[in-house]
Amino acid sequence: MGVSAAVILGSGFLAAEPRLVIWAAFAAAWFGGLLIVRRAQTLLSLGTTATDSLVERFGTFTIVVLGEVVLGVVAGLVSAERDGMTIAVRLLALCIGFGLWWIYFDLVGRRLPRNGPALTN
Repeated sequence: MGVSAAVILGSGFLAAEPRLVIWAAFAAAWFGGLLIVRRAQTLLSLGTTATDSLVERFGTFTIVVLGEVVLGVVAGLVSAERDGMTIAVRLLALCIGFGLWWIYFDLVGRRLPRNGPALTN
């Protein structure tokens, strides 16, 4: 996470185009890392026990984080000038945030984690 913060902070001082390339490469690296972790998930899940308290706290944390997406988009719209590109980008960000809410409440929110190895497809 520290490397993530350093990359994003360091790229903030670059011009728009190089910053966009770095962010795209960084996002691709994150997705690649997630795929690697997914493959090794059976080994990683052996030491985790999902208690009711852990499930409740994780759900609350997820709701708070997704709420911050909406708050961030609205705060950004208020402080930025209102041209077509700004509004389009903010609406896209809001749609992504709402999509994540939908995924959480429709898929993840109904399922309690199981103890034991993860299912593989």
